[in-house]
Amino acid sequence: LPFAFDYGLYQLFLTLKSGAELVLLSDFSNPLDILPSISEEKITIFPLVPPLASMLLRSGLLGRGGADSLRLITSTGDVFHPPQVARLFELLPRADIRPMYGLTECKRVSIMPRGALWEKTGSCGLPLAGTRVKVVGADGAQAPCGESGELWVAGPHLMEGYYSDEVATAERWRWSGSERWLRTGDLFRLDREGFLHFEGRVGDILKIRGERIHPAEVESVINSLGGVAEAAVTVAGEGDRYLVAAVYPDAGAKISAKGVALELFSRLPPAWRPKEVYLLKKPLPRSESGKILRKTPDTEEARDFFCA
Repeated sequence: LPFAFDYGLYQLFLTLKSGAELVLLSDFSNPLDILPSISEEKITIFPLVPPLASMLLRSGLLGRGGADSLRLITSTGDVFHPPQVARLFELLPRADIRPMYGLTECKRVSIMPRGALWEKTGSCGLPLAGTRVKVVGADGAQAPCGESGELWVAGPHLMEGYYSDEVATAERWRWSGSERWLRTGDLFRLDREGFLHFEGRVGDILKIRGERIHPAEVESVINSLGGVAEAAVTVAGEGDRYLVAAVYPDAGAKISAKGVALELFSRLPPAWRPKEVYLLKKPLPRSESGKILRKTPDTEEARDFFCA
């Protein structure tokens, strides 16, 4: 992971603090380099981002052994879908898998406690000690347990603000009583045990036929289908807006765009069903930090296409 990415820089701090050895690769995105290094160096802790996990699983290399030394896998930077977690656990049964959530403005917010992964599938864990969180609804009030809203975070690890940008700083950091809170811009819900469940990003909310739709929720359903490696949902149309799904299948998966559309028809309410489904030839485009770039593909990018 690049040191310009806070998750990558954090590995250096942890190594110095614990007296461990940090192994660096020149190209962290190449599975052909990663797996031999894990075996040769007897790596015990492996920090992942979900796109890299997806790439490693598609490559089939993890199933060939050589990663038995791993005892801990962490993940942050994007949604770690339950099918990915389940497949990793199947291939690496001795490794403890710990999904996390964080953002540059406060580094880390939560981590999955040891042993809670299967009971809380899809969650990114509990807030760290000393970190306080609350879910705030559209009305500005704290949302009831189980309801979706923007996640606010407080604690000693908040950034002071954005350099030379007072307007953006005032927008993202707010005082509530005597505490300074960071508005994350991410939508979450808190369950009764205090576990955090990611539901999407505030700026990604779509409105179709009067309904507010979170793309991440639709994508979660698509990613749960057999044969799907990764998926993204976007909106198309001027007047009559509708959802479009871009799906990249697992290697060798025998799925069709029409088959995906029919499965979603049975699992989702009308406004949440993609009207168009593209099965892509290549993985989804991503930003430098690994987050999916949602865009409507064209038929030249697809190996199969279906329109309802």
